Amino acid sequence: MKVLVVQAHPDDETIFAGTLYKITRTLGGIVDLFLITNGEGGYSYADVAKEVYRIDLKDEATARTHLPRIRKQELMKGGDILGITNYWFMDQKDAFYTKDMAGMDKLWDWDSCKKMLSSVLENGRYDFVFVLLPTMETHAHHKSASIMALDCVNGMKHIERPIVLGSPDAPYREDAFTNLSDYPICDVDTSSPIFEFDRRQAFGKNGVMNYNLIARLVEAQHISQGSLMSEMIPKTIEQYYYFKINQGQDG
Repeated sequence: MKVLVVQAHPDDETIFAGTLYKITRTLGGIVDLFLITNGEGGYSYADVAKEVYRIDLKDEATARTHLPRIRKQELMKGGDILGITNYWFMDQKDAFYTKDMAGMDKLWDWDSCKKMLSSVLENGRYDFVFVLLPTMETHAHHKSASIMALDCVNGMKHIERPIVLGSPDAPYREDAFTNLSDYPICDVDTSSPIFEFDRRQAFGKNGVMNYNLIARLVEAQHISQGSLMSEMIPKTIEQYYYFKINQGQDG
């Protein structure tokens, strides 16, 4: 089994952490990662990182200089736990948090990103592509990364396409999710089940380990992103939605 994770920021892989660990460490699969931004905008919760790295990462100008290097290192430390094999870094600008898609076509070099992603997909012969589920409530960078991946997969010969699955950062009730109406490429196949991975599954000696622990260990590598570890009750279920393009329903 081969999986490509396509993500906007150098911590988005934590959304899929339990599943990725299971794929690489138990099933013997391969997971690669395609990262679009350089993560320079992630300085809002860098209070601890400021002390650890001895750099004033709360200052925007300083953070934008140093965070691209630091966040790649943090990502790859977490990737060592998850068993990620290959990385592609597109180093696009991580501007600021917004849900508004206006201007996203100019923020990134879409042509070069899509050209590289298409090459990775064609050469990698992946079985699955994991993206964050694009919704009205998600970060525009997340939506854009997912749209880019879906566009690239949709441009492949149907017989060579991997299956694209989208995971929300928190589980939805089955009746609560709505498609991103302005981007039909993102439409979810509502006739397909929502696949779930329960992080509370036990493994290891005497079953004392579980995949929530794995997710927390990976999150802890992202020292610069202090808010990742702030949840009192960690996410226990990873959900994966099946996109319509997997069935070629768009033609």
